[in-house]
Amino acid sequence: MQRRREFGRIRSTLAASWHFQALEGADLDRLAEIGRLQRLRHAERAMQAGTRDRLWIILSGAVRVSNQTPGSKEYVYGGLGPGS
Repeated sequence: MQRRREFGRIRSTLAASWHFQALEGADLDRLAEIGRLQRLRHAERAMQAGTRDRLWIILSGAVRVSNQTPGSKEYVYGGLGPGS
């Protein structure tokens, strides 16, 4: 089976992440095989509230985890970097 270009990048990030580093190699391979890259521009939203069908891992850059109230007040819960 031919692997996609991004397989190695996803696989190495998973293996280095404290969330996934204890997994067996075959399990890391399977996760990397089904993984898809999604590039976000600065300030672009990764997902909307209520979306629960994805598992995200950050390969590079950073993501702000926040929520916005109807009155436009934003609550920032934290920032995540590579491997998170």
